Amino acid sequence: MEELSQSLARDASFAESHGMQLSENMSQDLAQWYRLQQALHPNLDAPELWATDLTPQKRAVRDQLIQQWAQEKRDALWSEISGDIKDPSLVDVSRIDLDAGDVRGSYNPRGVSGIGSGGGGGDPGAAARMIADGQAKLDGDRAAAEAARNNRGGANVDLQSEVGRELNRGFFTDPNLRK
Repeated sequence: MEELSQSLARDASFAESHGMQLSENMSQDLAQWYRLQQALHPNLDAPELWATDLTPQKRAVRDQLIQQWAQEKRDALWSEISGDIKDPSLVDVSRIDLDAGDVRGSYNPRGVSGIGSGGGGGDPGAAARMIADGQAKLDGDRAAAEAARNNRGGANVDLQSEVGRELNRGFFTDPNLRK
């Protein structure tokens, strides 16, 4: 087992340092297996592993053969290590059936003032009332801010008009003011 783990570690290290390519040993193993499949199944018309100009049918045959080799490798590895893998102790976990009524019945809020901090089942409508009161206060604050903005805008326009009137008074009719 120790030898297998070292071999896997070496192959993984080689793949990481070579752009996730197969190690030389794995490449040779694939090439030998592939040539054997070509010899055993000449009617497949499997192209060479190195071929680049392929028809879609030949590419599919080559890809399928490579997938078959990889699956055989995985199966061999799994059969070698499967005896050493232990199932977790919590394989079967039973589920408790609950419905919404069970959840509502067990709800007992604590620690938040105003929402039934005493014993018993609490006040289920308290939260909704607090939210509605907060929304009304927020709406009132928004309306007051809007009115203040409108008042400031109107006052600003009035002030600009008054300043403009004072500056324009006599400017066009009295030549001394233009000097």
